[in-house]
Amino acid sequence: SSYEEIIERIFASLLTLEKTPGDKERIANVDRDLHSLKGAVRMVGFNNIQSIIHKMEDIFDAINETKRVLAANSINVISRSLEIVSKYLLESIRNNREIIDDDFKSTLSNLEYILDVELNEAAVPTNVNGIPGLDIPGLDISSIDVSKNNLLGMNQGNSGVSIKDVTEQI
Repeated sequence: SSYEEIIERIFASLLTLEKTPGDKERIANVDRDLHSLKGAVRMVGFNNIQSIIHKMEDIFDAINETKRVLAANSINVISRSLEIVSKYLLESIRNNREIIDDDFKSTLSNLEYILDVELNEAAVPTNVNGIPGLDIPGLDISSIDVSKNNLLGMNQGNSGVSIKDVTEQI
């Protein structure tokens, strides 16, 4: 397949992923197509363009590994990045040398943000109380009194231990 066909397949898959972001088969297809595109671009020596494609591939690798779902905004950023890759490839082939512009750095930064921040934030599980951490069955911390007095053992009904008792033991 030509690079244009691969890019068209990726665009079509991204449109589908906007509607069904958890489609594992579609995610695997995008990952495979990005890998093929990256290899073709590498063979002609377009290293900057390859780095954008590689970052997109890293995102889909992370999705496959973590079973996360891409937000619609992230899919839009990836689609825009693919448009830029397509433009760069067209210009580079036409000029017989790699052509990039001012969009290169921001494109790479936007993809890195998805990979390093958005996918990592999603990877932090929250418990039933909405607090980052693992769920512990039956634990409901909403009723725990974390007031200063309670933590210092000064509320009525405490164990009778005072701050004075604790500091004398230290």
